[in-house]
Amino acid sequence: MPSNTQPNEILRISTNYNSVMRRLTNKEIALEVEQERLQTAIMQNRVAVETYRRTNHILQYWSEKLLRCQLAKLVKINQDLREVQTLIERKQKIIERRTEIMQEQRGIFPLRSITNREEFNKNKSG
Repeated sequence: MPSNTQPNEILRISTNYNSVMRRLTNKEIALEVEQERLQTAIMQNRVAVETYRRTNHILQYWSEKLLRCQLAKLVKINQDLREVQTLIERKQKIIERRTEIMQEQRGIFPLRSITNREEFNKNKSG
């Protein structure tokens, strides 16, 4: 032991050393606890992200399937409407033609056929 070191000085250094070691140990324990907490939080976040990803995938799959189904129905409805429109146009032409025939029989010249007016007038009077 060096001669210039007093017993009080040794006790002070020792006490200081023990105090520093306790603080370091406490900080180490606190860091380990914090590390465990963070690792748990990371795992929970990973589980949440995976759950979200799977849920999102399922929702996207069923949304696309539903949209395709709705689109197919709309295409079918559109085709049906075109067929109905074609039938209506045909019926309308038939009705227009029948109306013209009825007017000709009654002696009323149809305005749609102005080019045949002279012939109509000849047939009507003659």
